[in-house]
Order: sequence, then structure tokens, then C-alpha cells
Amino acid sequence: MSDKKPLFHPILMHFAANYAGFSYREFASDYRVLVKSNLKYLEDFHADAVGLISDPYRETSAFGAEISFSEAIPLLFSMYLFVSVIPTIFIFDLVVRGGVAVWLFSLVGVSELAILSTVLSMWLLNFAFPAIWGSFYVVNYKLETR
Repeated sequence: MSDKKPLFHPILMHFAANYAGFSYREFASDYRVLVKSNLKYLEDFHADAVGLISDPYRETSAFGAEISFSEAIPLLFSMYLFVSVIPTIFIFDLVVRGGVAVWLFSLVGVSELAILSTVLSMWLLNFAFPAIWGSFYVVNYKLETR
């Protein structure tokens, strides 16, 4: 066990995979490697959190897209770059993100259904559900008065 935490790792998952003896490709494409790597990192460094930036690749694969990791990562990077520079209102984020994703992934022959399912599931998990939970929490929060 190491007493020293890593100083800086821009992509923590890459460090966790390497630290556990795996490649990032294995980490992103095999959930068992992801879990083993993250657990080893958490146990050895007593970390407070882990990162899961490879979720879009795993979700796209789970929805039936046949795309290699090396093809998916540049497309995901491009998609996030495009949607971050396209001005939009947060309500239309799902539509813009979906449109950009379908356009980019169609270049390598990934089905529209797989891409739209991935975009929708990520939007629900990262935006809609937390927003609903947070709204419920705020509405039901009671201040203590003295």
C-alpha cells in the first residue's frame, strides 16, 4: 500500500488502469477491468472518487454499436468539442448533442438507434434524473429557525 497520492493525473482512469496493470483500452471495454482498476486505486490511495469517462463508449457498445475503441474515442472527443462550441439553450442540448452524434458516428457506419439511445441515456443519467432529484430536495428542504 502506498501512502503517497498521485500529484496530478488529467485522466484518472488512465492512471488507475496503468496502476492495476491494464491498458486504457481494456479498462474502457471490459467492466471487470474497470472495477478491478478503480477498486485497487481506491484501496491503495484512499481516494474519495473515481472517474468514468469511458461511459459513452461502453454505453454505445451496449446499445449494439459495432465500433472499436480506437474509432470511438476520436469521434467522442469531436462530438464533445462540437457541442461545447455550438451555442444552445440547455433545453435543446439533447437535440443538438444527438444530431451531432448521429452525424459523426454515421461516418463510420454506427446505427442511429444505438447513438440516439446512448445520447438519451447519458442525458437522463447526467442531467434529467439529478435535476429532478435536486428539485425535489430543494422543494422539501426545511430551514431551521431559531
